[in-house]
Amino acid sequence: MIEAFFLNGDDPDLFVTYHPPGDAMVDQITIVCAPFFGECQRTQLCLRELSISLATAGQHVVRFDYRGTGDSFGEPESLSAWSNDLRRVVSEARELSGCQTVNLVVVRAAALLLSRWLEDADAVGKIVLWDPIWQGKPYIDTYIQHRKMSNFRNRWLTNTDRKSVAGELLGFPFPEALARELESADITGWTAPAHTVAIYTEPPPADAPQLNSRQVRFGCNWHQFSDDILMPGPVLEEIRQCLLAA
Repeated sequence: MIEAFFLNGDDPDLFVTYHPPGDAMVDQITIVCAPFFGECQRTQLCLRELSISLATAGQHVVRFDYRGTGDSFGEPESLSAWSNDLRRVVSEARELSGCQTVNLVVVRAAALLLSRWLEDADAVGKIVLWDPIWQGKPYIDTYIQHRKMSNFRNRWLTNTDRKSVAGELLGFPFPEALARELESADITGWTAPAHTVAIYTEPPPADAPQLNSRQVRFGCNWHQFSDDILMPGPVLEEIRQCLLAA
């Protein structure tokens, strides 16, 4: 059974999905941190399937939408705000499940939230990173370049139209505060906690932090800005094994 609810509070309400564990319950909860922008839509189904699989294996699992994304309320203000959303969800997940140990599945640019959140986090278990982004500027520059190309191809856009999309990133709200924080985000010097694993479907950048990593052959095509829904079975199985290993 899947339980969906809104997490209320002083900050915008967040849409949360809780996957209760199966019979063989373990005393830990896994929080799934989705990627940003269009990558969130591409991975929504596979992260749901991963969550169901982990819950069947006995883990408590929680998925959520950052403020201003998905079914959550508010605006996508900044990385700091999204990091605060993660703190709220972890606190609620612990209360909901009764578990103290928190595992994280972190996809793509959601890795940029970790150094902020881990500053005051406790009882962190396993962290599994899927094709993590270590620097925000190259990541966001790729999006901006694609936006420029899209605007150039759409020659029928008026000047007013072009100005209206200046605050968007391929159809997603992109306020200045979020843009600044993404461009300056750099966690290449991050010292990963114990039990952190990075799963790559393409070679990691040369300046990626030194940590336990695994290579999985699967064409995610992150840089093509495809609308294709991802269902990367080998990647999901690798994540599952990392989290369920003794």
